[in-house]
Amino acid sequence: MKINTAILDDHPVVVNGIVKMFEEDELIGITHTWSNAAEFFEDIEKGIQPEVLLLDVLLPDQNGDLIAQQLQKNHPEIKILAISVLDSAISANTMLRLGAQGYIMKHATAAEWKKAIIAVSNNEIYIEPTLQEKMANLGEGRTREASVKTTLSPREKEVLQLIASGRSKKDIAKELGISTNTVKQYQFNLSLKLEVNSTAALVGHALRTGLAQ
Repeated sequence: MKINTAILDDHPVVVNGIVKMFEEDELIGITHTWSNAAEFFEDIEKGIQPEVLLLDVLLPDQNGDLIAQQLQKNHPEIKILAISVLDSAISANTMLRLGAQGYIMKHATAAEWKKAIIAVSNNEIYIEPTLQEKMANLGEGRTREASVKTTLSPREKEVLQLIASGRSKKDIAKELGISTNTVKQYQFNLSLKLEVNSTAALVGHALRTGLAQ
């Protein structure tokens, strides 16, 4: 019997790519897809129960960390493989702490996708290989400010500076030549790293600590 796998992701290209990847696979079957949390939870309450859920870390109506928390509390039988476009150790650590059993990059190879889904379905922890060393370094004994300044990538610092200057996500995306969804992902990861939960708090922290300079 195939592993009953579902996808919760609002990017059609990603969803279609994963569906195509496993359409003839003997072990994994993609049975359902959703583009937002509201529709997903509506179907879950109707009795749809995938064995493995491929959960986008950043969705338009609710972030993946909150969805993972809800599933861990109300539907722990659904195993979560978090998926993302950015290799953030902070994001991966948060998702695993809140109930996900794995974390993989969206650009991973077909072999890695298959390995991750099988591992999670077997109640094993799967971490994107490129993130394993970064996650191991999270516990190093440095001050919070020094740790954050070290772990912010040049691009994250650039996005943070633009957010602090009052630019909209659309303007930031245009200036940096990236999509607005990628800007949202950067902001989400920045919020995790700086331990804030709003744009105002993010800007305030950045200005107060000098991270926006």
